[in-house]
Amino acid sequence: MLAAHVLVISQREAEMARLAAQGRSSREIADDYRLARRTVENHLASAYRKLDIHGRDDLREIYSRTLADLPADLIDRIADIAE
Repeated sequence: MLAAHVLVISQREAEMARLAAQGRSSREIADDYRLARRTVENHLASAYRKLDIHGRDDLREIYSRTLADLPADLIDRIADIAE
């Protein structure tokens, strides 16, 4: 079920959501991507709507649950790609 949700959001929304789930503020994300803070908040709001969630706490739950459900070797490969 969750995998279907992940496919619904855009790549940019997913990236903003991942960073927000890691505890980054909208301002920090905006600065990293050279975007307006409001643009980041719009991406997050769109992701929240599509995922039928209400905020960063829900994002953290989704991302932690998703990672917990993945095999350890896949998590390691994802971490290698992210670096």
